[in-house]
Amino acid sequence: MQNAFVEKGEGLGIHTVPLARLMPEVTGDDLRRVADAGVAIDQARTDDLLWKWEAGDRWSSFHMCVTEHHRGGDAYYLELEVESHSTKGARVIVATVNVVCWCREDHQFHDVAEVRHECEDGGAVADAFERTASQIIGWLKDTHDPVQLRTRVGLPSRAIP
Repeated sequence: MQNAFVEKGEGLGIHTVPLARLMPEVTGDDLRRVADAGVAIDQARTDDLLWKWEAGDRWSSFHMCVTEHHRGGDAYYLELEVESHSTKGARVIVATVNVVCWCREDHQFHDVAEVRHECEDGGAVADAFERTASQIIGWLKDTHDPVQLRTRVGLPSRAIP
């Protein structure tokens, strides 16, 4: 059965995301901690600060993505996704750094770094979001060069003219 109602939105900065509505299990100080960690991510970003969100009857998610296009069709992507899974009753927080695939068999993208947390309650969500935000800020300060990132994890790169 498909959700009858889906609410969507987007805005510039974490403050545009209706965190309390999307994560009703996160309240009070824990909600403030998530918002503060989101602000720290926004302060470290150099892109458009776009955040998107959506919610249905029994699920919700919000995310942001930093996309950088490099010479020769190469690209760097840093993504953060926070979503609920009503079947498990958990909230999942996933952050990844992806680069374009240059393997003989085209996989399109490869994760070169990933952080993943499954949280059962509001306090755990706040703790995991803060840890993930710290990791994202570290990634934002690190190189965004896809060739260097692929080399770190042993993936092939092509020569860029």
